Amino acid sequence: MERTPDWDHPSPFTLDVTASASDVDGFGHVNNLVYPRWCVECAWAHSQALGFSFEAYQRIGKGMVVHRHEFDYVGQAVAGDALRVATWVVQNDGRVRMRRAYQIIRLADGATLLRGATSFVCVDMKTLRPARMPREYAEGYPAVGQSSPPEHGNRSKSDA
Repeated sequence: MERTPDWDHPSPFTLDVTASASDVDGFGHVNNLVYPRWCVECAWAHSQALGFSFEAYQRIGKGMVVHRHEFDYVGQAVAGDALRVATWVVQNDGRVRMRRAYQIIRLADGATLLRGATSFVCVDMKTLRPARMPREYAEGYPAVGQSSPPEHGNRSKSDA
């Protein structure tokens, strides 16, 4: 029986996954490298749901790339476990940086198995150097609790 997940954020974007035998390592549980993969898959699905596929990144000429991942493993999954991966944007400065959070819950008992976050930097798709976030991203990746898009006007070099 599936329990209602107790999310850290009231309405995250979610993706359901099932742990497979190939996800399990010698310790008999899902390997620690698999959880970040699920988080990245959930983040991309969320971006696509917001209208930002890789093709959109190419068309716009800017993309969001990972600067830092942070994961806290607080439980473990085994093969066959039905899991729900959640993500939400927690910070978007409207300039260069964005941060999204993650939580993975086992559906059978509602246990949180992982909490994490990723910091992103906007880059130019041709040079891969940091670049000013386009208005589409400033407005299209709203942070939790953000009632209006972040300021996107002129800035000084010290704002970067």
